[in-house]
Amino acid sequence: MDFEKMTREAYESLSRWDVDAVLALFAADAKFFVPGATRISGDHERARVPEVLETMRAVSAGALRRDVLDVVATSSGAMAVLHEYVTRDGQEIDYHSIHDWDIRNDKVAYWWVYVHEYDRFDRAWS
Repeated sequence: MDFEKMTREAYESLSRWDVDAVLALFAADAKFFVPGATRISGDHERARVPEVLETMRAVSAGALRRDVLDVVATSSGAMAVLHEYVTRDGQEIDYHSIHDWDIRNDKVAYWWVYVHEYDRFDRAWS
């Protein structure tokens, strides 16, 4: 399995708001974690993917874009560095994040999101 390719394809699906393609990447018992106390924060089950993505689309009015700065395959998945931009109420808010993709049996088992400029992330998704 090419973990880097799989991870890049995941971001392409996320950018298209393609919920079915994103769900197809996750194992049935997969989980994902978004830090903080925002509308999208929490330790989530796979079943929450559509809800979290719909919340992100609604909050940003679909105006979320990301630059994938780098993806590095690891022995158990991939790490990605991103620069994300959320337009909210006509104002663009940007922040950097690192995503850790734990992949087992060709499916995402766990996806962690780590945020750098948390104050900006909080403003974007509160």
